[in-house]
This record gives sequence, C-alpha cells and structure tokens, in this order.
Amino acid sequence: MFDPDHDLQLRVRSKGKVEEPFFYMENHFLRGRDWASFDALVTDLGEFEARWEQQVHRTTGRTPLDLFAIEREHLLPLPSAPFISSGECFHKVNHDCLVPYDGSRYSTPWPYAGHRVWLRPATGRHLIIRNQAGQVVARHNLAPHKGMTIIDPEHYRGLRRRAARTRAMLQVQLLQHFPDCGWFCDAVGVIYRDHPEPILRGVVELSRVYPPEAMRSAMLAAREHHTYSLAFLRGILAGQPPEALPLRRESPPTQLALWPEAAVTADLMPYGRVQREAEHRG
Repeated sequence: MFDPDHDLQLRVRSKGKVEEPFFYMENHFLRGRDWASFDALVTDLGEFEARWEQQVHRTTGRTPLDLFAIEREHLLPLPSAPFISSGECFHKVNHDCLVPYDGSRYSTPWPYAGHRVWLRPATGRHLIIRNQAGQVVARHNLAPHKGMTIIDPEHYRGLRRRAARTRAMLQVQLLQHFPDCGWFCDAVGVIYRDHPEPILRGVVELSRVYPPEAMRSAMLAAREHHTYSLAFLRGILAGQPPEALPLRRESPPTQLALWPEAAVTADLMPYGRVQREAEHRG
C-alpha cells in the first residue's frame, strides 16, 4: 500500500544524493566557462570525466575506476535491443520515403516506404530512425526550423526507375543528375509553389535526353532571364537564342497584406435576442 508519509521521508533522505552530482559538476566544471560549440563541450567533458575517475575518494580511499572494476562482474548486461523512451514515437513512412517528425520530414531507405518506423531524437541535435526490429536504418540532423524536408540521396539509390509523383522525389531525381543545382529546385518551388511537380518532372525527363552540360546551361539561362517554363528550357536545348523565345517574366508571388486589427465595441445582445425570438416562434 502506498504510504505518502513514508514516500516523503524517502525523498527527503535521497534528495541530496540525487542533487549532489549536479552540484559537483556545476562548481567544478560548468561555472565560469563557455564553449564555442557542442562538440567542444563534449570533448572537455570527456577530459574532465577521465581526470575524475582517477582521483582517490576521501571516504573509500580508492578511485572510481578501481571500484568499478570490482563491481563490473556483478552487473547485468544491457539488453541488445534498444529500449523505448518517452520521447520516441511510431510513424508510418509515406510512399515518397519520407516520415514526418516535429513539423518537418525526413527520408528513409526506400524499402521502408509504407512501413512503420520508430523515431527517436538524440542529444537534441539528431534524429535516429529504427525499424520494428530495433535496427538503425537512418540518421539525420534535426531540421533547424519547421517545414523543411531533409533528404539523404543514398536512401533512394537502387529504387526502380519510374516517373516520380511527389515534389520530394522529383527533387531527389534531379539532384542525382545535378547535385550543384539545388537553387533551381528552390526557385521552381517558390514560383510554382502550388504545383511545381510538372516543371520538375519535365526537367527530369529532359535530362534523360540531353547531356548534363546542355541541361546545366539551360538552367543557368533560365535563372538569368527569370523564366523557368518548360517551353523556354526546350528552346534553349534546341539551340535557339533566348531573344527568339517567348520570355515570360516569372517572379515569386507577392505576400498578401493582413487586414488591420480593429476593436469591436458594438453591443451584440440584440442579435442574441433576435435569435431567441426566432427559435421561440419555430
């Protein structure tokens, strides 16, 4: 049976034991120091821990390493499968090999499309993706802000060649041919933000016909003349000068202005009275 008084006594006796290591770390390692990066902090922490493990304790008269060597043979081995933490979640991978997490999407190897995987954040910087057997299938750096799509092109390698349907997979196919032309995908995504797929799909199909040098020159010409239509790209690839082509200046959509806020001071009681009278008549 749960005894609140007994539980309170245990917490009082153990409170200092729990907080003492943090107090020691704050006074002997953290206080008065700063680090330029998280990696620098991890490096200094490892050196601090190595020195601490070799110090002789005043009460036991031995070092932590010596005591750990004695206790090691009595410790139980950790389970081979990773445990499920409170921060871990279970999600289904979309047909485009992307899985959502915290407002962004992350790629997984293509055989896992349509399957469920475990998503686990690590150290606040990484996302570890495991299959249902507990095996790590992907690792990503967490997106710096929401709405991003983080893709590893290796996850799509070996995928059967077919016409892609989604923007993410079309970008992957395009960047496989032209890794340095990510700016082209970004520009098409901004200008044709509602339906960029036809433009990207057309460029992917053109890249299967024309050599990479010609495709790269056509995309550079599109950026120079601020038009990303397929008609313009086909004309450039066919050898026509830009001046002879129908140029359609394309620019990003303008941002809509918000209505100014206004305080409503009218009395709304008459509307409620009319509604009650109508309900009474009905």
